[in-house]
Amino acid sequence: MNRLLVVIVLLQLLMISAKSQSVMLTAEEKARMYHVVQKSPVLKRNLNPFFAYTGDTVYFKYNDAEDKLDSIVDFDSIAQHIIYEPSLLKVDHYGLSTAPAGLLTELASKMALYQLYKELKDRNKEQPEGITDKAYQYFLDTLVLKLPNEVTRRKNGIDVPSKQIVDLIDPNYFFNQRVTALLGIQSLEQVRHKTVIEAINYATRSYLQYKGKEYFSKICNARPEFTTNLIACGDGSNTFGLLDEREKIYKQKNELGDPVGLGLFTYEPKFISAGGNRQQLVPEQSSVLQFEPLTNEYTNVHFSLWGFNRDQQTTVAVYREDNMYLLYANKLTKELSPDTTFGKGTTLQSIIKQLEDFAIPKVDEEINGKDGIRAKLTDKDTSYRDVLMEIVETEIELSNLRYNGLKNKKKTKKAQNHLAWLYSRKKTIETQQKELMEHLHDAEERYARLQERLFELKSYINYNEIKYTHFGYIYTFEDGVTFNANTQDLVFPDTLELDDIQVRLITFGENALALHVDEIQLLTSVSKGKPQDFDLHDFSLTFSDLFAPDDYQLKEIKINQKQHFELSKLLNSILVEKSELVFDLKGNGVGVMMEGTVVDAKEIEEDSYPGETDEEKKMARESDQYKPLRLSNLSFKKVGLELKLDVTSFTDPVKSKFSYRVGGLNDFKKQYDKITDNQLLSAFRTFHITEQFCRLMWYSVHNDFEGKDESKLNTELKNILYKSKVDMDGLQLRYSDYAKLAHPNIDYYEMIMEELEKKDEEIQEKLGLIKGKK
Repeated sequence: MNRLLVVIVLLQLLMISAKSQSVMLTAEEKARMYHVVQKSPVLKRNLNPFFAYTGDTVYFKYNDAEDKLDSIVDFDSIAQHIIYEPSLLKVDHYGLSTAPAGLLTELASKMALYQLYKELKDRNKEQPEGITDKAYQYFLDTLVLKLPNEVTRRKNGIDVPSKQIVDLIDPNYFFNQRVTALLGIQSLEQVRHKTVIEAINYATRSYLQYKGKEYFSKICNARPEFTTNLIACGDGSNTFGLLDEREKIYKQKNELGDPVGLGLFTYEPKFISAGGNRQQLVPEQSSVLQFEPLTNEYTNVHFSLWGFNRDQQTTVAVYREDNMYLLYANKLTKELSPDTTFGKGTTLQSIIKQLEDFAIPKVDEEINGKDGIRAKLTDKDTSYRDVLMEIVETEIELSNLRYNGLKNKKKTKKAQNHLAWLYSRKKTIETQQKELMEHLHDAEERYARLQERLFELKSYINYNEIKYTHFGYIYTFEDGVTFNANTQDLVFPDTLELDDIQVRLITFGENALALHVDEIQLLTSVSKGKPQDFDLHDFSLTFSDLFAPDDYQLKEIKINQKQHFELSKLLNSILVEKSELVFDLKGNGVGVMMEGTVVDAKEIEEDSYPGETDEEKKMARESDQYKPLRLSNLSFKKVGLELKLDVTSFTDPVKSKFSYRVGGLNDFKKQYDKITDNQLLSAFRTFHITEQFCRLMWYSVHNDFEGKDESKLNTELKNILYKSKVDMDGLQLRYSDYAKLAHPNIDYYEMIMEELEKKDEEIQEKLGLIKGKK
């Protein structure tokens, strides 16, 4: 009780201290934050715009499996550069503060885990006097609170972990190593080993909660209102965990980066029989935790999964009363989604089906079938009784023969031999009966284990599974709950009555009874959520001086998942609201800056950039007088009943030689009076951007629509593109004329459809559903 009061008082003091301390991140913390974002796909695609690293990209070179030179980005070295020169990294803290809370809790929690790793790794180092991490002290205090008395000691009037426990909390110890080390502690009974593992888990989660909130406050200068937790499952063997920033290059055995934090995997321990009277401590293959939802608020549950297995599909079940929401690890994204698609491999449903349709019936047939063990035992029992009866009869016969003396000597000998054979036969049958009984016992045990495992697996999903609809990366369940696959957030609306929320992590091996199960860890947090945004938003892109001189082509225009989702929402208005798709395309030629905006100019073109030498002319081209004028703008938005695409391009006033660089353009140019190369260049750039944007829209249609809806949108986009024209100050360039010169032997729409078909084949190959071409 005294321990508990001490910890409560300490925690209150720590919280007061946290509120009064500076919210500034140190250079090392900023570097670590950038590192975590770059190494976490969900964080990178959502938070990367808030970071600007201006230093050199450092690469680590190595020889691959085929002995060819390759390289990877060395983020540890980049982090060191940032620590030594903090100005290399600019962080938009205001922008970060507007990001979804779930993403920020993940970032803060991963930073906290790394800090705990460092503290545990350096636990035996002497610290300068007066220097200590209050959160780490809290870790030790909460650890002692839960440890058995046998492994604590008094130091300066307070309880502290014993030396054996200090050794045991090495962050690089995996579960099985800890279990082995516990067996070496003579003063601790084996039954108490489980308590020690649970104490380490408790302290880890407590530290994560406290330190994570401290980092959250520093990152976005806001009050941290969330709860976070860790659960892990597996077989307790070695693994590559969250903090494995070592880029393993297997052939050369090179290790780059910080060591792995295996000891931070919070497995739920249990004892199993290891033969005879021996017990063995192992991790659970499934673990559950419980959260209290927010009252009268949207409740956001955020997930971050690591330890992905390509052959077995990790499953997360979220329970609300008798209702259930199932999330599955996706083989392509390695993230969670309600989509069950996994391809070749083992899933929860396939294991249940394997048990019900194959494994259990097979063992049942082995036991109870026509030629099963019980039938064989029955046959042996019958044979045994027959032999016993025949033995009795033979012994009576032999007795009678002996009574008659030498007269029946030959018959007596025959009867004696037969009796000996009968006793041998009896012994053989007894041996066979024993073997069959052992086989039956083994089969019945297997049958019981399979039935128990089936009951266990089905109990995980023996709830009312809520169905969902899917649009973009948003999955909407029938009761209004939504899952955002882009941010990995499950959001419960404030209209639902919630008593509690349970989250279960489910793992398994290659079959139902497999003991080898890969390590999986799930970080979860609960915070205040927001409803999903299904409103239409204007879409815009700016291309500032991205084209090479007198060129109109870019490699590829790329947008992120959120932008694709916004495109799909806008395109959906064609189906839902009968919006009319309209293209307004302009090639404005020379532009001029008016009040910070580039507009169409009627100015006379210049022969060349100012300067006497090529270097001076190059510098002039890159100056503020010319560079900002080389601009293209794209806008896609809903205006009334129209879904309008506006694309406009400008050039600087220096005369272009575009018509001399594109074959056939001079002949085409003769069709027009007074048209300039700058007008044609800007028109071609507008068409190229329009084509590229149509490509992005076709990708969105392919991903988010199907059937007649997909066909309708594809056709509408194709028709309006092929009929489109670019206005050049009253003159018009038709798409058909542009296409003849830009890609004379290619139908653009057919090319994109082939791209999408090839992409689908690549996905099927990754899922293991088809074999790749060699």
